[in-house]
Amino acid sequence: MTRTSPLTTSKPGPPPLPSYLKETPQGISLTISVQPKSRKTGWEEPREDVLRLKVQSPPVHGAANQTCLAFLAGWFGLKKSEVVLIRGGRSRQKVFLLKGLDLKKGLTLLPDRNRYQ
Repeated sequence: MTRTSPLTTSKPGPPPLPSYLKETPQGISLTISVQPKSRKTGWEEPREDVLRLKVQSPPVHGAANQTCLAFLAGWFGLKKSEVVLIRGGRSRQKVFLLKGLDLKKGLTLLPDRNRYQ
């Protein structure tokens, strides 16, 4: 007769964070792919693990970046001064710092991925 080990139940941990979201000491960093000169400004259907944002403004003289800042501030309930472009000023791939936003609140405010499936 063989001896079997008792079943061990492990508690599931928190779900993994999306790759586009990172917690920092100042708040949350959010990596997004931006599509300028769109019909309207808003979230686009995510592809793979990329958060995508369409903006009406053209990528001229920082207009698209300013539209991104204003949109993100409104979406996450922050002041414009609390949203900072850290990387990607001349690229479609941008990283924004959302100052003072904690991870739990940030996760609840992310666009609902199920809406597009």
